[in-house]
Amino acid sequence: MVDLGVSVSVGQWFKLKIEYDPISETEAVITAYVNGTQVGMSTAYYNKASGAPVVTKINSISILDRVSAVSSLYLDNIKCSYDATKYSTG
Repeated sequence: MVDLGVSVSVGQWFKLKIEYDPISETEAVITAYVNGTQVGMSTAYYNKASGAPVVTKINSISILDRVSAVSSLYLDNIKCSYDATKYSTG
């Protein structure tokens, strides 16, 4: 888990963009943006510490809340895309 140091107000809509870039079999870069401004970058992908290879195909996404609280999450305009040309070796 990475703390991005960003807070938003209750009831405030914001745009969250997460880019996951598997740059090799052993390295990935995760970049986070809030309202178009980069707020964080990490190379700590899931299971990196165990030596697991970088995930290159994502088939599900989970949103977890680490704080016990009653809350609602509203999602709108979700987009997932893949740019195959970015990973070509030719």
